[in-house]
Amino acid sequence: MKTAFSTLLTLLLFLGSFNLAAQEEKSLVNQRVLVKMYGSKEYGGILLEENQSTILLRTVHGDFNLLRKEIKQIQVVEYDGPYYFANQHYTRYFLAPSAIPLEKGRAQYNNFWVTTNAINYGITKNITVGAGLEFVTLFSEDAPIWFVDTKIGGQLGDKFYLAGGLIYYQDPFQDAITLGYVVSTFGSPESNVSIGVGYNFSEDYTYEFVEEEGLIATLSGTTRATNRVSFVSESDFNFDLESFGVIQHYSGTHGLMIQLYKHSIRVGGIVNWQQSSSVELFPYLGYGLVF
Repeated sequence: MKTAFSTLLTLLLFLGSFNLAAQEEKSLVNQRVLVKMYGSKEYGGILLEENQSTILLRTVHGDFNLLRKEIKQIQVVEYDGPYYFANQHYTRYFLAPSAIPLEKGRAQYNNFWVTTNAINYGITKNITVGAGLEFVTLFSEDAPIWFVDTKIGGQLGDKFYLAGGLIYYQDPFQDAITLGYVVSTFGSPESNVSIGVGYNFSEDYTYEFVEEEGLIATLSGTTRATNRVSFVSESDFNFDLESFGVIQHYSGTHGLMIQLYKHSIRVGGIVNWQQSSSVELFPYLGYGLVF
C-alpha cells in the first residue's frame, strides 16, 4: 500500500512539473501581442507580465492590467520593428494611394475635411476596391459628389511594390472624371517613397489638381518618427502635354499622421499653385480606421 501511494505521488509530481513546463513554454512575456477583448476593444503592445487572472500590457497609451476573464484571444504579432506595433495605415498618404495593398478581408475607413467619407476593402491580397461620398452635396439640388476606385497590385520584391488603378469621380458641378494610374512604392509600411503617374481621360473636366485631359505625376512619402507620429508628404504635378510637359499646376499636402494603432489622425497644410495665379494655402484634416 505504501509503495503504491509513493508511486502515485511520484506520478502526480511528474505530471505537475510537465504541465508547468508546458505553460512556461507557452509564455508570451516580452512578446508583441494583439489582445482582443469580449466586445469590440483591442489592445496592441508588449506583454510584460502574466498570471492566471491578469496580464500586464505595455501600449502607446501606457501600461494596462487586463483581466483574463474579459480577454477573448491573445495573438502574437509578427513584427520585429522598433515600435510597439506596425503601421496599420500604409495604403494611403493624405489622398494619394501607395502601391501597398490592403490585406485580404481588411477594410479601411477614411474621412477627409469632416464632410467626405470613403471606405476601401481588400477582396484579395492583391485587389482593393473602394467608394466614397461627400455629405454636404447630398442636400444640393443636383446629385452628390461620389467616387469609386479599384487598385490591383502587390509586393514584387523585398522593399518594392507596384500597383495600378482606376478612379471614377462624379461631381454635380463639373463633368465626371475617369483617372487611370500606376504607382510604385519603395520601402516598408513604416517608411517609404512612392512615385506615380496618372492620366485623366476626361476632356472637359477642369477642377482642383486635375486639369482637362492631361498627365498627372505624384511624389509621396512617409517616415515614422515615434510610436505615434509619422511625417507624411504628398505632391501632385499636372503637366500640359501640348506645351512639351510644362508644369501648369502643383498641389502638395504636407504634415503629420498620428497613429493610435487602428486609428489615425492626419493634419497638415495644402499648398496649391497654378500658372498665372498666386499660391494658395489650405488646412488639411483627416481620420482613418482599419478593421
